[in-house]
Amino acid sequence: MEIQDFVRDIPGFSGKNHPEKIKCFGWFLHVHRGLERFQAADVRRLYKDAHIEEPANTNRFLDSLTEKQPKELLKDVKGYRLAQHVREALDAKLGKVETRIVVEKLLGDLPGKIADEGERVFLSEVLTCYKHGAFRAAIVMMWNLAYDHVRRWVLDDAARLAEFNAGIPKRNRSKAHVTIAKSEDFEDLKEDEVVDILGWVTGISGSVKRLLKEKLGRRNTFAHPSLLVVDRPQVDDMITDLVNNVILSLKLK
Repeated sequence: MEIQDFVRDIPGFSGKNHPEKIKCFGWFLHVHRGLERFQAADVRRLYKDAHIEEPANTNRFLDSLTEKQPKELLKDVKGYRLAQHVREALDAKLGKVETRIVVEKLLGDLPGKIADEGERVFLSEVLTCYKHGAFRAAIVMMWNLAYDHVRRWVLDDAARLAEFNAGIPKRNRSKAHVTIAKSEDFEDLKEDEVVDILGWVTGISGSVKRLLKEKLGRRNTFAHPSLLVVDRPQVDDMITDLVNNVILSLKLK
């Protein structure tokens, strides 16, 4: 991860005082640069690379953090390191920022990996909803994208389509007359029926079927007005699971 991306996604970073910035930079050096200890020069480099004005005396701010009680920075002959209580607090706070960056990158990189224009449009809408905190909409749009992808995947191969059609009466005898030949035909089946029937199609493992049922349940939970709170981790899980295990795994020709 680049330092510019890191500071951009920390709310109000430019307005933080220098001790707070330095602690964030220290966390970045520990986590993303793999440094057990860092030097004043490492901090100065991050200020420069992040296009943020460096304090007149960086060493003075570093030393002030080592003198606080309790100490927020520890110093020895090898350099500086965050005190454990500071590291734990920043892990909890900045780890969430990191997850958001990963999800945005996953969505942002995906259009280059899929050829269908319709799916790319869906993706752009999911990313827009996610970035603006419209989490209910992001969950609904992500399910729509994955469900559409699964239907395309079934139609994309004659053998898979035959297995799917053979599974319809096994799932619901009253719909034995239904035959899928094109995308619109799926409207004769409920979404939960489609997910169950996928279990008889080669290429859909039991774990993928369970994942689809779980995500459909989540979509149903949040698609209707309610007092339930949608947290970012729920959306992160929805997006990463469906992208990695459905859209990227079930490849279209």
